[in-house]
Amino acid sequence: MTPTPRLLVIGATGGIGSEVAKAARAAGWSVRAMHRHPRKAARSMAEPDVDWVRGDAMRAKDVAKASGKLIPVSPPVV
Repeated sequence: MTPTPRLLVIGATGGIGSEVAKAARAAGWSVRAMHRHPRKAARSMAEPDVDWVRGDAMRAKDVAKASGKLIPVSPPVV
């Protein structure tokens, strides 16, 4: 059996990031999202089954810790 693909979405509470998380979940991916206040973020996002972890996307250590062996995905910065 093939393992479920997993990814880290940085910016999952934003417009693009939330759509990336939603599309990934719909495609059967396991989604982890990082936020400075994960409980607050989880309440604000309607997408269920997202694994929220505490961290700041501007700190490389936080991103590395949150991603582990996951595929990190970040929406483009405009």
